[in-house]
Amino acid sequence: MSSMLKSRSDLIEQGMFIALSEILLTLIILSVTGYFLTRHIGKLIYFANKVTAGDYDIKPGAAGGDEFGVMAKTFATMANTIKERIEELHKSENALSRSKAEFEAIFSCLAGAVIFVDRQRRVLFTNNNVEAMFGYSPESLHGKTLEFLYKNPAAYLENAVKFNENMGEENSHFVSDYVRKNGEEFTGETVLSVVCDAEGELLGFVGIVRDITEQLAAHRALAEETERVQVTLQSIGDAVITTNTSGEVVYLNPVAEKITGWSLQDAIGKPLQDVFYIVNEISRLRIESPVERCLKEQRIIDMNDRLLLLNKEGREYFIEDSAAPIRNHDGEVFGAVLVFHDVTKSRAMSQQLVWQATHDSLTGLLNRNHFESNLRRLLVDAEKHQHQHAMLYLDLDQFKLVNDTCGHIAGDELLRQLSRLLQSQLRDTDNLARLGGDEFGILLDNQSHEEVDHVAERLRRMVDEYVFVWKEKSFRVGISIGVVYIDSESKNLTSVLSEADMACYIAKDSGRNRIHVHTPDDKEVALRHGEMHWVAKINEALKNDSFALYVQQIKSLKNNAHPHYEILIRLPSMGEIIMPMAFIPAAERYNLMPKLDRWVVAHTFKWLREDGKDYEGVLTINLSGTTLSDKDFLPYIISELTHSDINPSQICFEITETAAISNLGLAIGFINEVKRQGAFFALDDFGSGLSSFNYLKNLPVDYLKIDGSFVRDIDRDLISYTMVESICHVGRVMGLKMIAEFVENESILKKVEELGIDYAQGYGIHKPEPLINLMYSQSISS
Repeated sequence: MSSMLKSRSDLIEQGMFIALSEILLTLIILSVTGYFLTRHIGKLIYFANKVTAGDYDIKPGAAGGDEFGVMAKTFATMANTIKERIEELHKSENALSRSKAEFEAIFSCLAGAVIFVDRQRRVLFTNNNVEAMFGYSPESLHGKTLEFLYKNPAAYLENAVKFNENMGEENSHFVSDYVRKNGEEFTGETVLSVVCDAEGELLGFVGIVRDITEQLAAHRALAEETERVQVTLQSIGDAVITTNTSGEVVYLNPVAEKITGWSLQDAIGKPLQDVFYIVNEISRLRIESPVERCLKEQRIIDMNDRLLLLNKEGREYFIEDSAAPIRNHDGEVFGAVLVFHDVTKSRAMSQQLVWQATHDSLTGLLNRNHFESNLRRLLVDAEKHQHQHAMLYLDLDQFKLVNDTCGHIAGDELLRQLSRLLQSQLRDTDNLARLGGDEFGILLDNQSHEEVDHVAERLRRMVDEYVFVWKEKSFRVGISIGVVYIDSESKNLTSVLSEADMACYIAKDSGRNRIHVHTPDDKEVALRHGEMHWVAKINEALKNDSFALYVQQIKSLKNNAHPHYEILIRLPSMGEIIMPMAFIPAAERYNLMPKLDRWVVAHTFKWLREDGKDYEGVLTINLSGTTLSDKDFLPYIISELTHSDINPSQICFEITETAAISNLGLAIGFINEVKRQGAFFALDDFGSGLSSFNYLKNLPVDYLKIDGSFVRDIDRDLISYTMVESICHVGRVMGLKMIAEFVENESILKKVEELGIDYAQGYGIHKPEPLINLMYSQSISS
């Protein structure tokens, strides 16, 4: 605008200069040629007055050829020239007025407050927005400097200095805090520009001020929100990747960087499939990224099934992920966010739990539950497809010897070695499982009877030839194998397991290290079924407390000895009394003797506390070999002897010679502990073993019960008599009391007395009777 005003002034000055110059020239000419002028002076004065009045329309008429005529023409030309110049000047002034109006209209329409200042930074012009922004009218600001508009007036000078330093630039930006007329503060952004004329001379400065208070507040809020998002993304445990609509990476949080192996700087702009490479964990084939599907279908995509991420460094991670589209306010998709987390540890733990649920922790073989599940599968397959399978039940021989001699650590190592040995002889389709203790099961899938028999024999021979070495000790163990064929005639899982178990026991009973194949008409299996019947009855009797205690006198052949009675167990059933030899074999075979012996001890002690308080003799209680091996039984006996308010010297425990020798270490420890409590011990069936005298010196017993097979013939067989005599001699040397079993008549009794035996027991002395009758019988005898 300033340029326009200057142009107008220059035009006016130029026009006036030309006009005065021409008038001066005319006067000079007139003075020189006065003569000529005087002749027509009146006419020239007339023309001059018209020019002075602004009438430039001069027509000299027909002027002569003399100087005056020329001068008149020249004067007319001059007047016309002035007229034309003035007309041009009017046109320029009109254009300048229009430009000014347009300029003012443009500045009034600008969003910010426009302020035009001169070189001394005094206000020359402002638009109407200045009043709306600052509260001052344009007229009140005219000619003033503007430092009073700043909250900090010093900022006005600082901005001026900065502007002067950057004068060569087109414009400069400043952000300052301003104060309105009413004292209200706000933040404004100022864009300041230089205004020069056409020749580049500085005319002033124009500034545009915009109120950015709300914009700054929104920016701060956005920055805070962005910061919260960044902190959240960096703090969460999940990995996060965002992409644009082309599937190119825009952002990775630190967890994503760690898992993928890509840094944010390297990943930005890369295709997602380069950074996030996932495959199926089974097939190892590439899987389409969920982001690709998400962008195609514009919906959330979850992918949690067997995903394996291969990262930049070659590491593998099991992951679960999901992708969601990112939308703007209008609902348009402008990218996607991928969230995934590392489930490698949880998958490993899950797999470990599944493995533990289906495998034996010691050997790594299948456990019983998984074995039975596979057996069910084979039974279904045999029925539907007529295939032939087989189950082998394996039980180690002499395993207990390794455990007792070297401890359970050695036994565990033996089981591990044999497990690997057995597995090496089987196909991948066969199942080998540890069913418990030293028992194993094998399922042979789709094999004929001949192939099954061959496999069983190969396994038996391999174990028989195997030598286990532990700390310079060598052991050879055998294996007994029960075989059951599985076909369409097989009944169910329970039947197959029972038949295999029975076949294995038959193999053991037949001499161990053998194979027994189950057949439908197997007499031995029928016998085992009978034993299973007794097992059920024993468990029922234990549950219902329906056993009964009987006693048989062990008569003292010395007048000063207290009476002795042996405790015997009977099973009342349907009005009759079942003798122990009917159910004890089943109890021994199926490990029920510890329960039976505990029941006998508990009820014997109870009788002594209650009904037998006045009994002064000794009660003998039988214990089985398996009971000695029960780790919980000895603490139970010690507790009962200590806290049951009975006299331990009234109790004598009795074990067989065979049980003592087969569990020698346990037997010696057990006997010593019980004797420390004040009870006695007797060794039953002495003489039946092959090495009786050799072991006797190691057993701290109090009584020897001579095996009845010798005693029953003592009155008619010299050899039996001599053997009993030798046993008595050894016993006396060791200071033991002798008890003769199976004294059935007076003839045997006389021989027993003749040999100086201390006690006699048998039907010839006393027939068993219920324990509840004991005190009554004693009172009658007295």
